[in-house]
Amino acid sequence: MGETIREQKILAIKGDTYNKYLISNFKEYFGKNLLDVGCSIGNLIKFFLNKDMVIGIDIDKKALKIAEKRYKNYKNFKALCLDISKKDSLKLKGYNIDTVFSSNVIEHIKDDQAAFNNIFKILRKNGRFLLLVPSIKTLYGTMDNYDGHYRRYSKKELLYKLKKAGFVIENIRYINFFGILGWYT
Repeated sequence: MGETIREQKILAIKGDTYNKYLISNFKEYFGKNLLDVGCSIGNLIKFFLNKDMVIGIDIDKKALKIAEKRYKNYKNFKALCLDISKKDSLKLKGYNIDTVFSSNVIEHIKDDQAAFNNIFKILRKNGRFLLLVPSIKTLYGTMDNYDGHYRRYSKKELLYKLKKAGFVIENIRYINFFGILGWYT
């Protein structure tokens, strides 16, 4: 039992370091009113609490309850049970969101084009959509399937879908090439 706890602590430290790394790739683009799509239990929310407003959405009510409990003392945080690919997510338009952030979530959504379309509609004019998705379609395998991924993206496919939703692409690049090694071990 003691080793399991130690392993969990090590994983938590590594996870936080990884999350800091992920956020650092987008740091210069975050605005003041942020929507975290697929926030789950709120592991990334802590990096946004200096913003004027942070809304975390997810379809998992149990995970959202944990996020709400973790950040109950922050008046600038709100957790909502919404599916970004459904029309009811458009009620977020009233929040003046200037940044939508989504990290490793869109690949779990069957109708990703509907999600992209809704995100575009939710963002205020000149807002930014900061997106991290698994890439390199040929890597799609049992780990992706087990994790509930519908897809991995090629740059071409992602660009097409984002432009179709109305986005103008400012920057697109690959990160975390070392993560590829995990798919071959």
